[in-house]
Amino acid sequence: MKRAILGALALGALALAAYPAAAAGVTFHLTHDADSYRWALPQSPTPDYADDASFDVGGPAFGAANGQLAVFSNFTFYTAAADGGLEFDFLGGLPELGDASAASFFGAHFDLFGPQLFSGDTSAPTFQFGEYDLVDGGGDCGCDSFTTQAVGQYHLSISGGVPEPATWALMIAGFGGAGVALRRQRRQVVA
Repeated sequence: MKRAILGALALGALALAAYPAAAAGVTFHLTHDADSYRWALPQSPTPDYADDASFDVGGPAFGAANGQLAVFSNFTFYTAAADGGLEFDFLGGLPELGDASAASFFGAHFDLFGPQLFSGDTSAPTFQFGEYDLVDGGGDCGCDSFTTQAVGQYHLSISGGVPEPATWALMIAGFGGAGVALRRQRRQVVA
């Protein structure tokens, strides 16, 4: 009976390990002087548009700007041949829930040059984890500028988000296996 249960657990863990990782996400953290912007996208997004030089992911992506809830949209990521980097719209901040006095702040268009941030073809990209230095390209969408969108150096960090379901399954199966092994050990009586 115990072998049947262990066999079923092992098969279940293997099935979950084979589950596709399409839902895995990455966190983007962009900083400039004292300003900080954070949002998340899928690690391997399906582009809304792609050509030889870039791909677009429309969004929206919810995140934070200087600790306040914010919305980001219209992401374009460029290949190294097209000067790399990314372009996106910061649509503005959202008031904190329950705080009617907190005013939203205006958005801005960011146009940042630097290294290519993804691997693979623009039609099937995968974001690369790492630390990147970017330079403002001076893009202007004609919208009200958020006061911190200034020319200068930006730092972008791309890191892993929540572990995939397969990772959790294997970890739980490992703890279960260790528990079963400890339970099966015979206790020695000290005389």
